[in-house]
Amino acid sequence: MIVYRKGISLRVLLRVSGSVMPSAALTALGSALLTIFFEYSLPKSYLSLIFNHPFPFQPIAHTVAFTLVFRTNVAYNRYWES
Repeated sequence: MIVYRKGISLRVLLRVSGSVMPSAALTALGSALLTIFFEYSLPKSYLSLIFNHPFPFQPIAHTVAFTLVFRTNVAYNRYWES
């Protein structure tokens, strides 16, 4: 049985050991810097032309949907195996 202390400590939320947050924060920081670079280096007219068309979002949406379904299926199979 897992025994928990009462209340949520800020120390638990900010724990680095065993957490995925440091690597996720590094990836998010890289994406943010790339976005800022594109925002200020490309002309606004070019950006508005790119994002008026739905094609840039379709490959990302398909990839995210496939990944979500695959991970859900794996989790469901693990649940029924145990």
